[in-house]
Amino acid sequence: MKVEEALAILERTLPPGSLNTVKTLVFRHSWEGKGYADIAEDAGYDPDYIKGVAAGLWHSLSEVFGQKVTKKNFRSLLIQRYSSSQAPTPTASLSRTANPVSTNSSFSAAAPQLLENPSSLFEKRWDWGEAPDVSIFYGRKTELAQLREYIQAEPQSIELGESTQRTTSCVRLLAVMGMGGIGKSALVVKLVEQLKTEFDVVIWRSLRYAPAPKVILTQLLSFIAPDTSDTNTNLSPTLTASTGSNSLSEIGELIRLCRTYRCLIVLDNVETILHEGTTGRYRSGCEGYGELFRAMGETVHQSCLLLTTREKPPEIAALEGTGQAVRSFLLEGSPDAAITLLESVYGSPEQKRCLCELYGYSPLALKIVSTAIQDLFEGEIAQFLEHRSVIFNGIRRLLDPQFQRLSPLEMTIMFWLAIDHGQTTVKRLHRDLIPPVSQASILQALEALTWRSLVKREGRKKQVNSNSEDSKTSKKKTEENYYTIEPMVMEYLTHCLTEQIVSELTSGEIKQFVTHTLIKTTGNRVVREHQRASILEPIARALQMTFSSSRALLEQLQNILERLRDLEKQGSGYGVGNWLNLCVRLQIDLSGYDFSHLTVWHADLKQVNLHGVNFAYANLSHSVFTTNIGEITAIAFSHDNAYLATGNIWGEVRLWSLQSENHQQLMSPSHRAEVTAVTWSNDGQTLASSSKDGTIRLWDIPSGNCRQVWSGHHGGVNGIVWSHRGQMLATCGEDGMIRLWDVRRGRVYREMEAKSRVAAITFSSNGILASGNEDSTIQLWDVNTGECLRTCIGHLERVNCVMFVPVHSPWEGLEVGTALAGETSSFATDWLVGDEGSTSDLTVKRPDIAPILVSGSDDCTLKLWDVSNQTCLQTWRGHTHRIESITNSPDEPILATGSNDGTVKLWNRHTGECLRTLHHTPDPIRALAFSTDGKILAIGTCEGTIQFWNMQIAKYQETLRALGAYEQMNITGVTGLTTDQISRIVALGAVM
Repeated sequence: MKVEEALAILERTLPPGSLNTVKTLVFRHSWEGKGYADIAEDAGYDPDYIKGVAAGLWHSLSEVFGQKVTKKNFRSLLIQRYSSSQAPTPTASLSRTANPVSTNSSFSAAAPQLLENPSSLFEKRWDWGEAPDVSIFYGRKTELAQLREYIQAEPQSIELGESTQRTTSCVRLLAVMGMGGIGKSALVVKLVEQLKTEFDVVIWRSLRYAPAPKVILTQLLSFIAPDTSDTNTNLSPTLTASTGSNSLSEIGELIRLCRTYRCLIVLDNVETILHEGTTGRYRSGCEGYGELFRAMGETVHQSCLLLTTREKPPEIAALEGTGQAVRSFLLEGSPDAAITLLESVYGSPEQKRCLCELYGYSPLALKIVSTAIQDLFEGEIAQFLEHRSVIFNGIRRLLDPQFQRLSPLEMTIMFWLAIDHGQTTVKRLHRDLIPPVSQASILQALEALTWRSLVKREGRKKQVNSNSEDSKTSKKKTEENYYTIEPMVMEYLTHCLTEQIVSELTSGEIKQFVTHTLIKTTGNRVVREHQRASILEPIARALQMTFSSSRALLEQLQNILERLRDLEKQGSGYGVGNWLNLCVRLQIDLSGYDFSHLTVWHADLKQVNLHGVNFAYANLSHSVFTTNIGEITAIAFSHDNAYLATGNIWGEVRLWSLQSENHQQLMSPSHRAEVTAVTWSNDGQTLASSSKDGTIRLWDIPSGNCRQVWSGHHGGVNGIVWSHRGQMLATCGEDGMIRLWDVRRGRVYREMEAKSRVAAITFSSNGILASGNEDSTIQLWDVNTGECLRTCIGHLERVNCVMFVPVHSPWEGLEVGTALAGETSSFATDWLVGDEGSTSDLTVKRPDIAPILVSGSDDCTLKLWDVSNQTCLQTWRGHTHRIESITNSPDEPILATGSNDGTVKLWNRHTGECLRTLHHTPDPIRALAFSTDGKILAIGTCEGTIQFWNMQIAKYQETLRALGAYEQMNITGVTGLTTDQISRIVALGAVM
């Protein structure tokens, strides 16, 4: 018995699709008596893998035969089975030959029908090869319907020379394209399962290991018509010019068989036969596939060659669009499949949608992610999203192979797409790329990336005013092409870029650091924030972890700057601008640095002090500078009135000496966002500051150094206050948490959760903590237990400021309840105050201490509370916009308030009478403070100045002004700045 006859019996014996390429290979060689080691060596497989395949084959035969089948007895058992069975029927014979000839009478009777339609007696057969299992499959109904429409068609007869052949009007060459993991192979398997009965032959082959074209052609021919000899007699007319090639001869024979029988041939993983680093070329030795694809697409036949690929083959690109016979189909993510794959993890519909969008609805990516969420986060999507770790090992293994195939220019463009937050235009790329690249080259690279299924093109309408006659009554609409990438790809590229730049800065061999900007000052705010958070921030953190100390990191950065200076003759590109942005993020003091004659592009210097920096003859194109000093957001006098501490919207903390003329010290490193509060320790040796950047800093006053940095709040820290004994600091934040810190150990020892975000906190003398909340409530806390004692309700909007004050009751018959600490307070009413507008002294006798709280709110009111029974004693009105700050005079019963209406008002805290409006500007007043002797009121302004008012005569006294951000900065001969920009910089202290 010949091996082909044995294979025919085997195929009829085993269930359809049981035999794949490797099993057939093992069976053939085993039939010839070869050992597993020899089979593995000849076929290029691992011996253990061959043994495993053989074991599976013998097990399948054992189940069918009802007895144990091994390599030693399978031949005899198969021959025995063949001998006991009936001779093959004519139809069975036809299944093994392309040109069946027989004298059998039954066949003779069918001869006229067979000659008209040779496949009518052909046994339908399927070889699934290495097709994946799709027993679990979701969605894709629309895609399947579209692909079926492409492939299904009514057969028709055409004249080819002296014979009549059957053909169809269906697609002859179809490429299903998409990114890795998007589900191309699974979709095509499902499609083939639905269409297999419409074809005489279905055969699936994987090109994962880039087999030679001859190997695949031989397998196709042997399966479609095993007994067909290698002949050139029936070559396609399009191929006869090259009859000297064996592969062309085999292609010609395949075309003939595809006319005779209706075949569906699937070649999976076609991208592996394409050349890496360029598009439109095949790997060495794989050029014959191009001839095969061209022949199948151009030549008339009734079959279909279906390709799955991450990259578009050049023949598809050349032939599609010329007719209906060649098409490509771009497969994108599947919402139905994605949502189903997330059934094993827990989260809200919104969280699941967010996760799906993040990974482009890619089934494989979401399968990897859902497994990771189960393993690492107990199935909770929210916890995974909080970590923002979009790219990890499983996803990198999915994407790495596809990006390793890109050319240098293609990879550069992909990095720029990531920097531009996933979308850009040709004009923008042409402007940004360094070294410069022609628009033609950019377009060619973008086309290649589109072929690789990595980039999508979107046309967006824009309206342009035209002066032509035709547009006088209408606007001319034009379309601008935007190139976009999926969020998952953007995160992957961002991760790769930051890794490469960290490596360059560590080694000193800079490349991407020069050719790509980390921040684009020309982008919109959303893009800049993305660049800052996703690119600049991770690089800064990685460098801080890489270098053993701040000094070592600073030395390395200075070496990088010298390297950039050396490169300036060749063009330092974005390097110096990146260097500056990185130093700003690392809070390195740039005073006195020399950047003269350097290219400084896209440097964001709006919140940086550049005292004495030399930018002479530098190119400052696209670099941005501030236009004002910075709004004062926090003020506090030291207990001995020797110093004034301020914080501003930039995150700067500044110390002013009030005993020497205009002496000020900028505390460094500063916060990275707005300072929300500054407060002094009891001994005056430490200053604490809080910020929207989520940190608390403790400053050593004698040295001026930042002694500690605490972080614990999730989001901005809105307030900070010392306990009366000075051993504890309380902080509150956007996360709705109040944290109590052990100052000596620098750690949190108690947390209290408020009902909503907490805007302000204050301590009473007996240790009670009050918090003003966003939900308009005030909560009172026992710091010893963390228990909420009471809740005061009365404001209509957010409570922005709270303060415990001593109040002497002026209201006859009104009694204030027992203090929270068990104290009882009584009031007398002997005090005098000048009328509003009067210049007389404000004199009031000192009252007794009582548990009274004052609060200011977005509802424009001040409220006075007896916290012992959460009673609102009085509501004071006068401001027309929200109240931002309250300060209490320690010497007189006077409160001062600052509001967004631009006014500072003085209030009699006993009666609630508005005594005077001291200050009126169009800008909000966010920071006020009385000196500890009550003689001076300090008002912070939007212009970055501090106004001093003498409270003994209620008169303006003087203004303190911070040094200009650009004091003595040299901008002689600079380029890239407008005249207006230069004039504003000069106004802030720069010299020309």
